[in-house]
Amino acid sequence: MSNEAVPIELYEGGAARNFTVAAGTGVSKGTLMVARDPVSAIASKEGVEYFVGIASADKDSTDGATTLGLFTRGRFDLRVSSTVSAGQLVKVSGANLVETWQQPSATAVGDDPGTIVGKALEDASAAETIAVAVGEYN
Repeated sequence: MSNEAVPIELYEGGAARNFTVAAGTGVSKGTLMVARDPVSAIASKEGVEYFVGIASADKDSTDGATTLGLFTRGRFDLRVSSTVSAGQLVKVSGANLVETWQQPSATAVGDDPGTIVGKALEDASAAETIAVAVGEYN
């Protein structure tokens, strides 16, 4: 995969939370992971996806492992798929990409809060890499 997240600073001492993953799945360190039932995670792909963390290590598809630690808080360099301004919340936007999250209004449907990855700390145009405070939602 490409555009993996790069840690700048890990919060909470760099602790990773374990999630279930498929034994035959390969995952690269830094992959944005999204929720699947029950209490499991897969690599982000596209569409409405609920962010759960960033892979803390590589997982080989032949290792038989069914758990993977995910970073859920920290500052990471992430690739954007569209224009983002500093201070805006960002959400998953495909394989290892983020875009601006839209808050619902009284007249228009917005994004589900579960899709939020964190807060952009820099301005960016499409295909740029910016610092994002992952796990910060206000």
